[in-house]
Amino acid sequence: MTKHKRNRNGLSFYTKNLFQILLWLIEVVVIPMLFVFFSTKIAPFQPEATLFDYLERYLTLYALYQISVFVILNSINDSKKDQTLAIVTAYEYLLLYQDTKDEEVKNLILRRCDAQLDTSVMNNSELRSEYANIRDLLVSQSDNLTIVYVNLRLIYFKHIYEEISLSWKYSLIVWLFKV
Repeated sequence: MTKHKRNRNGLSFYTKNLFQILLWLIEVVVIPMLFVFFSTKIAPFQPEATLFDYLERYLTLYALYQISVFVILNSINDSKKDQTLAIVTAYEYLLLYQDTKDEEVKNLILRRCDAQLDTSVMNNSELRSEYANIRDLLVSQSDNLTIVYVNLRLIYFKHIYEEISLSWKYSLIVWLFKV
């Protein structure tokens, strides 16, 4: 008898997959059916409507829903990907500075941090604190701790960068549960 591995929420791999399949079915079946129901209140079907008319409306509304979700989530994901790539680049510059101790690299990092900490840049509070940490690490010059810390942060943000490109990011309901 094998035990199922459990994730941090205590759900087994199979339970998690079944839950995601259920969410997908809700998105594919239930939401478009609700759209069809509400659309019949606005534009009722003719008495001689056939099954094809219902199916046509269902598929049209499902396609509109999916296009909307794709466009919206794609914009959100691209924004997050851009922010994450910028912070990964900043940490990689910090590692380069640790290796070379070049003042030009240090000034480049400080300028980038200042630009990202500017209130006109739309970074969330987590990213602002990361840029403040980079600036503090650059000023403090504690070599051993800095390299370990920077590598840990790089691993974390590279993971986030890869996670953004996963295909579940284009399913609104799954996206809402995962975020």
